Amino acid sequence: MADTKISGLTAGTPLAGDNYVIERGGTANYKVDETVLESSMLAHIRTMYPASTANNDFLAGTASTGGYLKKTLAETQAILGIDTINTELNSGWIPANVTWVYVSATSFKIVGADYTAILTKGMRYKLTANSVVLQGYIVSTAFSTDTTVTVIGDALTNHVFSSNYYSLAGSLDKWFAYTAPTFDVTYMDDGSGGQPTVQYARFSIHGNTIEGYVRVTGVKAGTNPYIIFNVAPLPAPANVGSTRIHVGGGSCYTTTDLCGNAFVNGTTIAYVNQANIADNQAISDSSFRFSWEF
Repeated sequence: MADTKISGLTAGTPLAGDNYVIERGGTANYKVDETVLESSMLAHIRTMYPASTANNDFLAGTASTGGYLKKTLAETQAILGIDTINTELNSGWIPANVTWVYVSATSFKIVGADYTAILTKGMRYKLTANSVVLQGYIVSTAFSTDTTVTVIGDALTNHVFSSNYYSLAGSLDKWFAYTAPTFDVTYMDDGSGGQPTVQYARFSIHGNTIEGYVRVTGVKAGTNPYIIFNVAPLPAPANVGSTRIHVGGGSCYTTTDLCGNAFVNGTTIAYVNQANIADNQAISDSSFRFSWEF
């Protein structure tokens, strides 16, 4: 600033119109006229804020100079990770943005926070553990100090979880294998009192509806129309009271192809054939399909 524009002031000295008092170095006061103050401030502003900003340009702070750099819309989106976020959202996956901690092969927890209103029954999830992507469905959530999330699908492993996502966008378009159902060997066994051979045991979840099927070979135990098995750890039916409900059908191939209906009580399914099957009758192929709300 020109010396003719600035003069030392004594406390209490009145100023003429369009003059301003500034403090320099925390000690001396100076009088500056409007033209010089405006010119000086604009020069400082242009140092901090680029002069040639245009529509859809953004300013990004720089730690090195304390000023700002001009960024285009595309550059700003790259800084904020907008493209990555859009890709994730378009895929139907929502980043959890919170740490998930291993509890067991079928559960994880969120420490010190209640996420029961966000992570809900029937929702899809996926995570990465030890560089392996694991995914499945949420069966239930509960909060007491931590939020515990019970899941079913790929078995969780005791590693640090990363890339945690959840989704409400339909099903996983995938059927999962699960622990082989347990058969009541008083109705069907392997011919020696042991468990029959389960060839397939798979399930899928769509919203709050679970679908599954079981395929098994073995030997009939006792002369009656029943084959009974338990499909835990699949979730039991909800909103059905304590009575059994019809959940699907099945067939048993012995010397002929026999068909019947299946009922569930809890997670125990009872297949009722149309006629008795003789004791020790070989069952070369028995399959069952079921579906219920959970």
